[in-house]
This record gives sequence, structure tokens and C-alpha cells, in this order.
Amino acid sequence: MIYFIGDSFTWGQGLHLEKWSADGITNKYMADHMPDNNFPQECLSYDDHKIRKELHFPNLVAKHFDRDYVTDWHNGGTNYTALRFLTLVTGSPIQDLIVFQFTSPTRIHYPIIPPPTPEGFPDNCQYRDDFPSELKTAIDDEFKHLNVKEYIQKITKGDETKYEVYKLAYEQAYLVNHLAPHNSNNGITWIGFGWWPETGHILKEYFPQNYVPLYYKGKEHSGFESLLDLDNLKLKNLLKGCPDEHLSSIGNQVIAESIIQKIKKDNLFENNRVKQK
Repeated sequence: MIYFIGDSFTWGQGLHLEKWSADGITNKYMADHMPDNNFPQECLSYDDHKIRKELHFPNLVAKHFDRDYVTDWHNGGTNYTALRFLTLVTGSPIQDLIVFQFTSPTRIHYPIIPPPTPEGFPDNCQYRDDFPSELKTAIDDEFKHLNVKEYIQKITKGDETKYEVYKLAYEQAYLVNHLAPHNSNNGITWIGFGWWPETGHILKEYFPQNYVPLYYKGKEHSGFESLLDLDNLKLKNLLKGCPDEHLSSIGNQVIAESIIQKIKKDNLFENNRVKQK
């Protein structure tokens, strides 16, 4: 089982629009049926959801490895709200792998972690200050011990806003690594990549065994934000006049190929399960 955790990009928002466009549905109708216009994407038809599930990268990865997979039924989320799912993944030396797609580090909703909160967190976890004191201390200690502050300062060159983005990205990656189960044959139970490059930089520097580099036409991208402006990798470019800024089916293929390459390169499924004949 592969567990895919992320936001609307993982969920596959907008992929049904490729079908709508092929069916001759107007751009105005598409625009009127976007989340910003109070049309929850969870309310799509059975056939539209079927298209979305076929085209989003979780399905492409799982199909490649002939494994089942799960994602959140809900569209969207933050790097903090997604933490509650990690403790539901029990971990197994046989088949489990978590693929965590980090969203914008600055996207924070309140309560910051809605119930059910991870073990050790208060039921009413409204703000970051409500995190367990020993966990906050551990994050601060690692931040100092690994010279994260100096690394971020070197990159941001005095830009306080960017500094805060990197600091949040580190905290979020730390929390994912802290909460993810760690009982595995090869010691790696989760891999991840980010929308924003800041997250990618942090993962590559401090969580290299978990980092998924994103490749397109031979170039490595630290986050898929830069991919969205290339060719037809987002819906708005693929479907002229389409209002959706999410990954197109082509963009999802690029993400899937990068994840597949990471899993193969690091042999993350080696000896994990015998395929039934």
C-alpha cells in the first residue's frame, strides 16, 4: 500500500476539465464550477471523479508498481493538517510507503491541526504554540545542532520573509519525519517533494534520503512551482482559456516519473512484497 498525502495537487484538482474541454464545455462554465465560486470539487460526478483518479500522479505511480494506494478524500489542506494522517499509517516492514507532497509552507489554517490530532498533541491544537513542549524543544535543538539557521541565512541573504518561509519548511519536514512510522526493511518509510522550492532545498539538505528530486527534460527542479510555467504542464496552458492553475495530466506524468525514479533508484520496494502470480 502506498499512502499519498498532500493538497489539491495530490488530489488531482482540475483534471476532469480535460474531459470537459474535449466534450465542448465552455471556459465560462468551467470558471463557474471552481472552488473559488463555491463549487466543492468533491461534488463532481462519478465519471468526473473517475477521470481525476485515473490521471493524478498517485494512481500513475501505484499502477506502475502494481500496488494499491490511498489518498485523502478531501481536496486541499496544509502541511500541518496533513500531519494527522501520519499517525493513522501504522507502518509495516512488508509494503508501506508514504509519499508526502508538501504544499506552501506559509499556508496555515486554524485550528492548525484539527482533530483527531496526532498522539501527544492536545485535542484542541489551535496554534503552533500548542505543540507539545518537548517537541518544540527538540525542533529548536535540531535547528541549532544542524546549523539550520546559518544555512537559511546564507540562502536568504537578509530577506526576513524568505527566512521565515525556510524556517517553516524545516519545521514541517521535521514534523513529518517525526510522526511518520519508521519500521521498514530499508529504514525509509516516507519520501517527499514540495510545491515551493524552499521546501525542496530543505529536504535535499537535511532529509536527503527522503527527498524526491523532480526532473523535466533532464533538469532537476527543487519544487514543482517552476514546472507549472513550462510547456503544457498546467491546465491553464494545456487548455486555452481554462482558469485552473493546477497540474495537467502531462504535469502529473512528470511528477509520477520522478517519484518512480526515486523509488527505483533507492530500491524502496526491494524484498518488500512477493508479487502473487
